[in-house]
Amino acid sequence: MGLLLALFLSRGAYSTAVRPELRDDVIFYKETDYFTIKTVDVSRSDSVNRLRAMVLDNLVHSLSDLDDPLHLEYRYEQLCAEFFAWRFPDRQASLKSLMIGGGGYTFPRYMEAVYPQAGIDVVELDPEVMKTAFEYMGLPRDTRIHSFTVDGRWFVRNSTAVYDVTFIDVFNDLSMPPHLTTYEFALEVRRILKPDGFLLVNIVDHFREGLFLPAYLRTLMAVFGDDHVHLLTISPLFDTVKTATCIVLVSKGPHGIEGFESFINRKGKEKATAFLVPADVMRKYITDRSSVMLTDEFMPVDNLIAPVFQERFGDKRY
Repeated sequence: MGLLLALFLSRGAYSTAVRPELRDDVIFYKETDYFTIKTVDVSRSDSVNRLRAMVLDNLVHSLSDLDDPLHLEYRYEQLCAEFFAWRFPDRQASLKSLMIGGGGYTFPRYMEAVYPQAGIDVVELDPEVMKTAFEYMGLPRDTRIHSFTVDGRWFVRNSTAVYDVTFIDVFNDLSMPPHLTTYEFALEVRRILKPDGFLLVNIVDHFREGLFLPAYLRTLMAVFGDDHVHLLTISPLFDTVKTATCIVLVSKGPHGIEGFESFINRKGKEKATAFLVPADVMRKYITDRSSVMLTDEFMPVDNLIAPVFQERFGDKRY
């Protein structure tokens, strides 16, 4: 009896200590093998509707309008939408896309709405994240999106399908899977891209002081070639950007990236969401840093993103 009482009390103490006191606006909360998942409702930037936010650990990973899959709140998602509008102007295109990292499924829902003939595969490691997307983030049960709850690298290595676009959205500012950053993994991704396929990767780093982004760019260049790796930002003021989200855009074959630059420039700087970093600026960005090649045997990712930690938690000189 005493042992049972001790176990009961210890479980209660553990629950109290580990599960924090939740705010009243938390709609859903769950601890999984990979994340702490929370969903809350927040205001939309245009103040029209409310958005549902999925918070993974401390990061607001997804913001979704439950009634409007075409709404993209995050600038990096708008940037990706501009790429798809340029590359696939025909909305009836039967393109095939792979997204590694599903989160709240905001962008896959957008893709499903914009391209009704597209094949959309999503790899999400945590089955509870996918379940939360169905129950709380507006992902319909009759979706055409095919989801796979496996590790992204395992999926790519075993894939027999080839894709027009692969979009990797698993990196955030405080953690990223190192095995998805390496030269060897980039070779595997290259294999599953069609001859004219593209790779998009969402990256968060400190643009002026960060060490991960130049290392990652160098690694991708070793696989795809210097002229096939480009950087898109949400601001044209490259020299003043601190910690920010950007998109690494990689082409497998001849691409005419100047066509994309012309496409976004036609909108005008006031309306443009994406800005292409000039090739000479990017080359200088890489050569001015002590960028390393990321391999399966050497991937010091946590050390490379240290400036992001310093900016948020420590030395404020950044």
